[in-house]
Amino acid sequence: MEKFLAQTLTIANHPISGFKEIFKQQYVCGIGEFLCYITKDDRITKLIFEAWCSSIIKEIPKDAWSFTRDFYAIKDALAVHRNGLCFFTMRQSFLFDCFYLLEKSRKNLRVDAAVFFANNICGFFTKGNLNYVNEYFKGENCGDKIPEVLRNHRRISHDFVNKKIKRVLVVATMSAGKSTLVNALVGHKINQVRATACTSRVHYIYNKPAAEGVLASFADKKLLYTKNYTLLASENVNSVGVNFNSSLSKSRICLIDTPGVNYNGDKSHGELTRNIIKENNYDLLLLVMNANQLAIEDERNLISFIGKHSKRKVVGVLNQCDCYKPSQDSIPEAVDTSIAMMKEAGIHSPLVIPISAYAAHLYRETIENSKHRDLEIEEEYAEINTKMQKPFYNLPSYIPGVPKDVKIANTIDRTGVPYLEYLINNS
Repeated sequence: MEKFLAQTLTIANHPISGFKEIFKQQYVCGIGEFLCYITKDDRITKLIFEAWCSSIIKEIPKDAWSFTRDFYAIKDALAVHRNGLCFFTMRQSFLFDCFYLLEKSRKNLRVDAAVFFANNICGFFTKGNLNYVNEYFKGENCGDKIPEVLRNHRRISHDFVNKKIKRVLVVATMSAGKSTLVNALVGHKINQVRATACTSRVHYIYNKPAAEGVLASFADKKLLYTKNYTLLASENVNSVGVNFNSSLSKSRICLIDTPGVNYNGDKSHGELTRNIIKENNYDLLLLVMNANQLAIEDERNLISFIGKHSKRKVVGVLNQCDCYKPSQDSIPEAVDTSIAMMKEAGIHSPLVIPISAYAAHLYRETIENSKHRDLEIEEEYAEINTKMQKPFYNLPSYIPGVPKDVKIANTIDRTGVPYLEYLINNS
């Protein structure tokens, strides 16, 4: 599932995107008929088909996902050259799309697909195209007759999902701002943010290589591809595949978001998180601490548990530093206190990064992800941006090894979150 969720399901500049609407309808109906028939109406393949074709045509015909006894839609798609189109490119693209979308969901059916086309569809003029495309997917030719944009899409997708994945476990007590931090690292609001318990199950958030919609799996095994991120607020969501709008966007990474360990309303929340920590099936652990409630008993208990059971690198994340007041609070003292707690728990060579996940999230929602304007969020950002310009809130200046007089213009850099992302990328 982790490779599936990291796939890119849409394409820009498809070779037929400039064709007339009627020809594009024939094209996608042919793909739909083939995939519906060969996969026996497989729901996952249907989702992939709809996502892919939605980037080719404005509206997919309602009957595109169906098949006839004589496979008229497939034959029509392969015969549109009679209307004066560049039929060689058209045929290669069509056969490529059929095999490629099948490869994304039901790779084991490639041989069946080739036999189906040879026995039921392809005549004298199209068998050569079929053999060439089939050999390409078998790895027997370089595919130079296939449009480059299609080959590049497959290559980039394959290269990305076959990278070694880095798993980053994010843990905290309640109200530390863990959900806000996850939103900031992803660069999209995919988690609920409120004062009470937000996360009741373990969520896996996978980065994917292209900016498009979100692919989500649910507890009932339902899959959803959507551009409406608000649908992800459901507690039934198990896993998400989305392109991170942050400096993590090129990394093959999975953020593992866990429930707060000290939610008294349901003790199973804490058990879930403690079990994940003990399993050590991650590469890096981010311990999110609340700068406003530092060193409370629940937090000390969590740090002690991590010290005893985690065998991975631990990075302390001192969140909500934007709430500190220059006249009353000391960020260096808070960092030192956090380091001392981690050392006391037996965590070796602890590093603590002071951040403002809130400011980072608002920055990315308004400045870097401003397609959908939200005036309320923009007002919140304007307020926090003014605060973050003060020297006291230049949070990277408190990170060991960073010059104390470091001057950073962008608010996102001043939040400390990009430094955390650098550590994630390079740990």
